[in-house]
Amino acid sequence: MITDAAISCFLSLAETLSFTETANRLYMTQQGVSKIIASLEEELGTPLFVRSRKNVSLTEAGRLYLEFFSRMSEEFNQLRDSIAKKSAAGGSILSLGVLEWLDLSSVLERLHLKHRSGSFPEVIIDRLPKFELAESFKNRIYDIIITYSEELPTGADIVRLNILETSSILLVSGSHPKAGSAASIKDFVEEPFIYVRNPDFSDYVNRNNAKAMAKSYGLRPSSIRLVPNVETAYYSVE
Repeated sequence: MITDAAISCFLSLAETLSFTETANRLYMTQQGVSKIIASLEEELGTPLFVRSRKNVSLTEAGRLYLEFFSRMSEEFNQLRDSIAKKSAAGGSILSLGVLEWLDLSSVLERLHLKHRSGSFPEVIIDRLPKFELAESFKNRIYDIIITYSEELPTGADIVRLNILETSSILLVSGSHPKAGSAASIKDFVEEPFIYVRNPDFSDYVNRNNAKAMAKSYGLRPSSIRLVPNVETAYYSVE
């Protein structure tokens, strides 16, 4: 099955012709981009890109699919804008933005049943990275978003509800000499730390934010490495 994520990844790579830049744009790893493109090529039954050590270029089939997917993406955006206008005018559609990795299948099924019974509006859902999600909400693209509490925008006209609370987790590489069942957070007070970079801020501000967050847990990182997304952070720890 061809997913929206695969189409977005293909369109970005077709534009940049760079796995590195596409990974940064989509807050993914290069390995993740390569895997998605390979799966899409397998699904379509044809190579979409010619890869060499220094260059990436579209195949003839890739150029044809670029035209097709670009047109489809443009039509989808027009439809979404139309739906948003209908919702703003008081229509029975609710726009919901959620973190791209959240599994909301059980929630969506209940909303769908409520909509069919006439007790709830139709729900249109987009999945986005956390920074893009918060920015979209600020621009009133969505009626509701589900994201981290620290990423929520503020304002007098915004209602904030906590729907889930989780404990903070310190991820440590299994090869670290102090890793083990008896380890505690005190064993890693001055270790190098990895922080997911907010693209809206400079590296200087991101590092200061990372230091402030670490300090709140009693940590004093010896260094801070900025990465584009959570997936990259996991790979870095591994």
